[in-house]
This record gives sequence, C-alpha cells and structure tokens, in this order.
Amino acid sequence: MAVVGAGGTGAFYGGALARAGAEVTMIARGPHLEAIKSNGLQLKSVLLGDFLINSAVTDDMSSIGAVDLVILAVKSWGTDAAIDSMSGLVGDDTVIISTQNGVDSERLLADAFGAEHVLGCTAVVSAMITEPGVVNQAGGPGSLEIGELFGGPSDRVADLVGRFVEAGLAAQAHNNIQLALWQKFIFICL
Repeated sequence: MAVVGAGGTGAFYGGALARAGAEVTMIARGPHLEAIKSNGLQLKSVLLGDFLINSAVTDDMSSIGAVDLVILAVKSWGTDAAIDSMSGLVGDDTVIISTQNGVDSERLLADAFGAEHVLGCTAVVSAMITEPGVVNQAGGPGSLEIGELFGGPSDRVADLVGRFVEAGLAAQAHNNIQLALWQKFIFICL
C-alpha cells in the first residue's frame, strides 16, 4: 500500500493499516520525511492509542512500483502534481481511494488512471502533524465510507472495508458513494 501525502490524515489511516500488519509506504516530504526516516512515525490517537510505526517512507513515488492500494491524502491544491507523479504506483489490480474533502478527486483519478481503479471514499477524522514525525489524532471517529463510483456492492469494497475494520477503524461500505461524497461536501460548506 502507498499513502500519497502522509500528513495528518494520510499518516493516521496508513499508520493504522501498518500497525495491523499491512506493508505501507508513506510518501512524505521535508522535515516530516526526515523525522520518519530517522525515528519512525509516532501516532498519538484517542481512538487507537499511541504507537510507533517503522514503515517505509520516501518522497520519490517512482522508487516504489505498483501497489494494491493507493490512499491519496494530499491537500487539494497538490492533487494534480500527485496524480502526475503516481502513475508507477498503479498496476492492473491497484485500487485508489481519496481521503480528500470535496467531490472532484474521484473524477480526476478516474480520468488519469481509469474508473476501474477508483473507489469513492469519505473520511472523517481530525489528525494533524504536531511536529515532524508525530501525528496527533485528537478527534473524529477515524471513519471511512467506501463505495463503487457507480453504486452497488462489490467484493473489493467489502475486502477494503474489512482491512480498515481489522485495523481498528470505523469503516463501512456505502452503496451510493456519490451521495455520501456530496453530503460530506455540503456539510463542510455549511
């Protein structure tokens, strides 16, 4: 798995998966990258407790190769650059989810990599970098709603939801993810 944008949100979800035994590579930059390389990623979580992850970390996506899951967690202004750099992560069976707020990232990802690679996702968590290499999840349930872009249940959604639940997160499948994305977007706008 690869977390493109291992800041607060990305590091929280990727860290939970890594703690549960998944092989996760974090893509970070600057002092945060250097601190994770030197000391690991420290997560302080009201949901999962405090723990240290020593997963792979890089700022060079081309050094990773294709993965099973890409979690896109960059700020919205970094989406285009992230998409331009992540083509090497996407293989025939790669699934991509975005934890970004808004309703555009799934379309952008589908345009770049094909809709068959993209699942819709809403993420509800308050997690932030408090110092390089340290992420504090101080609120929110750490929940995810995941669904097929065109609706209905699927085995791959059920499998992915199961992985997040095994990692201690409140994840669930949503049969109308477009509705869920718009509901979250409207809530944020209010």
